[in-house]
Amino acid sequence: MKTIFVRHKKKKILIKKDRTVKEIAWLAGILEGEGCFDFANGHPRIKVKMTDEDIVTRVAKLFNRVHNGGAYNTKSWHKIVYETSCRGPWAIGWMQTIYPFMGNRRREKIRSIIYRYSNRDIAPVLDLGQSSFS
Repeated sequence: MKTIFVRHKKKKILIKKDRTVKEIAWLAGILEGEGCFDFANGHPRIKVKMTDEDIVTRVAKLFNRVHNGGAYNTKSWHKIVYETSCRGPWAIGWMQTIYPFMGNRRREKIRSIIYRYSNRDIAPVLDLGQSSFS
């Protein structure tokens, strides 16, 4: 196990520490099926929203987040939905880490987000629309 860094504005930022390949592959599988890769308020974001609280809590721990987003349901007969996310350099670091485990469609989305984020002050990028893969 090792510490992984990502460069952000010419300095290294700690992204994650002591993550096993098994944990990374598990997270990639969850994000492939239930994840959303997009921009929120100009920042890259990875979001997971689902009805399994234990899974969302585990994802939040991998993101070094507390279980955020709360629990809610839109109709009284719907199941409760739980949500967590990470954004900014943390999200970019996770995208780079899980990239080898992702399918072609998610890889393309990750590439476009990283490109847009790394060139945000240089050139305008076409809005590729919001992608929600759930």
